[in-house]
Amino acid sequence: MKEKLFQLRINNYKLRMNINNNAIEINTNNKKNTLFLILVAIFLTNVIVAEIIGLKVIALYKIFSLPNQTIEFWNGFSLDLVIPVGVILWPIVFIVSDVMNEYFGQKGIKKASYLTSIMVLYTFVIINITTSLPASENWISFYKESTGKADFDINFAFNTIIGQSGVIMIASIITFLVGQLFDALVFQKIKNVTGEKHIWLRANGSTFFSQFIDSFLVITLAFYIYPKIMGQKAWDTDFLFSVGINNYIYKMLIGVALTPVLYLVHHFVDKYLQIKQDLGKT
Repeated sequence: MKEKLFQLRINNYKLRMNINNNAIEINTNNKKNTLFLILVAIFLTNVIVAEIIGLKVIALYKIFSLPNQTIEFWNGFSLDLVIPVGVILWPIVFIVSDVMNEYFGQKGIKKASYLTSIMVLYTFVIINITTSLPASENWISFYKESTGKADFDINFAFNTIIGQSGVIMIASIITFLVGQLFDALVFQKIKNVTGEKHIWLRANGSTFFSQFIDSFLVITLAFYIYPKIMGQKAWDTDFLFSVGINNYIYKMLIGVALTPVLYLVHHFVDKYLQIKQDLGKT
């Protein structure tokens, strides 16, 4: 009788332990899903906004009150101090991308990248449809009166600023996918060597390679290769290289500067998940 009671207590104890373990596992999975949802939302929003505002090129020499618009290098080559305004959001994309790489592996970043590409495509399709619709004359007249300029056409301005060609759209999506998937590959290769240590190395190392592709591929496809094929005027190679190298330098400098922020984000994510885990294997 005592042996049966003892065995019954053991079985009850095991049952309670299994229930507790299942509850912990469910809670952890819920936290993982919530974390992934938040990261994808931040990732997707910043990429879409960067694509929409990316048409504008800003003058760094005006922002920092520099005396010259260019930096002179060798053999008469000069570097224009300009960057597309969209790149100011990419540091956020870098951090979120590295966190997803760290905790969800290549599978997670691929899901986020494919979903983001689909939503970028959707965004540009909607924008191109809406910009092609006829505008209200009252709307156009209102802005002519409010600006005091009789020749101001708000519809033309709206379509010019927010509308982008299908070529730029396709080039952006191709560049984004190539850059992100290459970043995830390099990140995981470095992590296989370093293990859980040296977050800074895999974060900046993957960015070093992937952003070189990202910085040059989209502008080369959209503003050099395509116009050449179509017999249109293409960007001058010096200007194309200048914009590309500016993008790359900016992204690398910001990526390195934000390394402490990456460690801080990792700290809060680890605390949120309670236990340091390799989520990429789950």
